[in-house]
Amino acid sequence: MATVLTEEILEKMKDEFFSKRKCDRCGGSLTVRTMSFFTEETICGDCGTKEMELRRKMREQGDDPDKCEGCGYVPKLKEQEDQDGDC
Repeated sequence: MATVLTEEILEKMKDEFFSKRKCDRCGGSLTVRTMSFFTEETICGDCGTKEMELRRKMREQGDDPDKCEGCGYVPKLKEQEDQDGDC
């Protein structure tokens, strides 16, 4: 059975991760939340899925996403860098 996060429960938890209502990245609702792999952002399930996809693509390109854990920014893929002109 799921527990509803009431204001009283959130106040008792006193942890910003649990008290945030909006995703730090997209501004969407935090019905599902996780900590970003790359940054200290609290992100929604959709943004978390996008990060997992980015990590998978990084591995496919021969990059090690684990070296970027907690780096403070979301890395760009090589193909994105080429399109942006940031080679």
